[in-house]
Amino acid sequence: SDDDEAPPVAEPTRWVRAWEAAVGGDDDESESESEEEAPPPPHKRRRTTKTAAAPRPRTSFLSKYYGVTFKKETKKWQVQYTDASGTQKWSGLFDDEEKAARAYNSLIVELGLESRRKINKVDAAGRLVEKPQPPPPIPEADRVSRYYGVSYHAGIRKFTAQVTTSGGKSKTIGVYLTQEEAAHAYNDAVESAGLASRRKFNKIDSAGRLIEKTKIKKLAPVPPSRRSRYYGVYYVRLTGNYQVQYMDARGKRQSIGTFEVQENAALAYNATIRRLGLESRRKLNKVDAAGRLIEKPE
Repeated sequence: SDDDEAPPVAEPTRWVRAWEAAVGGDDDESESESEEEAPPPPHKRRRTTKTAAAPRPRTSFLSKYYGVTFKKETKKWQVQYTDASGTQKWSGLFDDEEKAARAYNSLIVELGLESRRKINKVDAAGRLVEKPQPPPPIPEADRVSRYYGVSYHAGIRKFTAQVTTSGGKSKTIGVYLTQEEAAHAYNDAVESAGLASRRKFNKIDSAGRLIEKTKIKKLAPVPPSRRSRYYGVYYVRLTGNYQVQYMDARGKRQSIGTFEVQENAALAYNATIRRLGLESRRKLNKVDAAGRLIEKPE
């Protein structure tokens, strides 16, 4: 009957048909032989991992001449210059780097900027002279300045000498390959400006060698026995004494003086607070019945 009819079978996909063709027909013999060689069905295929391609070696596109830059988009050399108003501009595209350098030279001369811009030099034979290459990077340990007025500039791989003028403004003296050259330039600038008594100076020994600036030693932590136990008393590590400080009626910090014994400093603090009438607004160090100071709570 119509009710006993089997439901329609879905048409196999092209992947299943391809697999059946690879397995081969209904013949038992051919099927058994082909089972070993036939590829697995599409849903059982193993995923193959792609091996990453080896990275391409990077090529340096830095030009050997002034005013020449490489454009990666066009793979050509382009002239780059700064006009009289300070605006950066570009001109022309060249397959050859030297042609771009000569075009840059001609453009600078045409604009009358040869005294204000760098130009690629030409030797006696008419060949272009390459611009000087930057010095090799200085190791990290040698970049730390050992002299006053000297600092390392990572961008140009050189040391700069700077001095603070009488007006308080920082002025760059120049750039130098070594710290010693920058330190001597700093000394000369300080002397010529008449600031030897107002600025730190790099000392020189009897042999004419520069003496390195003294390194600031880190202060050791205050030992528990020297810590202040009273209000208004602070331990000064540089002198080893105790200083008395308090806040006046306007909220400004004031200092009274220094004492070798912190109990004497605490009593001086109490006396000052009472003399100024600030007992109700500032903490006082309490005294017991025997007249001994009571330590502040931790």
